[in-house]
Amino acid sequence: MKTCVEEKLCIQDTKRIRLMFQDEAGFGRINKPKYCWCSKGIRPSVPCHHIREYRYTYGAVEPMTGESFFMIMPYCNTECMNVFLNE
Repeated sequence: MKTCVEEKLCIQDTKRIRLMFQDEAGFGRINKPKYCWCSKGIRPSVPCHHIREYRYTYGAVEPMTGESFFMIMPYCNTECMNVFLNE
């Protein structure tokens, strides 16, 4: 039984086919302090800033050769995915 890649290679033996696997992941932080230490009887003032900082990593790996390509993008949307695919 032939795999999908082997079938494609038989059909288009003049062209090189690269099988790559792609994924994206988000990395970031949400800063929301809740507790702090202080002397008994004193209620501390703890500033609470909602900081949301994210970066998204797009990557593709070709398992046959180990070749890989990664990009860090500001958003995870169609426009950033198209930029990644064009590279």
